[in-house]
Amino acid sequence: MRNNFPLLFLLLGFMSGCSKAPTTPGNASPQHVPLPTLITNAVSTSTMAGEYIGLMDRTPMRFKLKVDRTAMLMAEAEKGGIKATGEWTVDGTNVVANLFPSNAEGLKGPEMTVWLHIDGEDLVLFKQQSAEGQTYQIGPPFLTKSGEVEGQPLLGIYSGRVKGNQFSIEIKADAKFETQITRPNGSKGGFTGIWKQEGVMIVSESQSGKLGSKAYLKIVEKGLLLIKTADSDGSEERYEPRLKKVRN
Repeated sequence: MRNNFPLLFLLLGFMSGCSKAPTTPGNASPQHVPLPTLITNAVSTSTMAGEYIGLMDRTPMRFKLKVDRTAMLMAEAEKGGIKATGEWTVDGTNVVANLFPSNAEGLKGPEMTVWLHIDGEDLVLFKQQSAEGQTYQIGPPFLTKSGEVEGQPLLGIYSGRVKGNQFSIEIKADAKFETQITRPNGSKGGFTGIWKQEGVMIVSESQSGKLGSKAYLKIVEKGLLLIKTADSDGSEERYEPRLKKVRN
């Protein structure tokens, strides 16, 4: 299992040009994931049909689900538009889509299957399977809590991996926080700032490094989920791949 945004990476990789789908070891055919049979009492396809937009690793994404069960996913990447088409259905509380990316010359890439959880009128991408059968779990980085401060349930050290780096944040009693970052090459960094609780979220604001940048962390059992970061210039990076419905 991997925790990142492989869907976008596969689409971008295909744009470099490929006319032959990769295969599993032993030259076996790529695994096809059959669309599930609709479950009784599930959300209807007509209800979920529509157009959804969102960001994935700062890249604008647009997902169209048509009532005839055809699907189109588009990414507005720096290297040009990327498109994947296929079919979709509803399985319980999820939308499942089989997609084939294509480049500007019309060449189709290997099939991929994506699972999106239905959250109200939003779709949240949480799993993807490649043509080779590799399954990727997708979602915000989870930071596990260590240490307890009596009477102060939020205080402590939370650690995990963020974008390939080992990351920890210490939530302190004086409304201050401190982070430590260890990169794969062994180099280290970090920053400090202030934090506050807003409902089920902790919002931290940096007072060193990128001044004024904020992180939004959702309070969950045994830790925190990093939902998004926002720089002082207004740019955002969302770690939860959420697509919001803009039209039926």
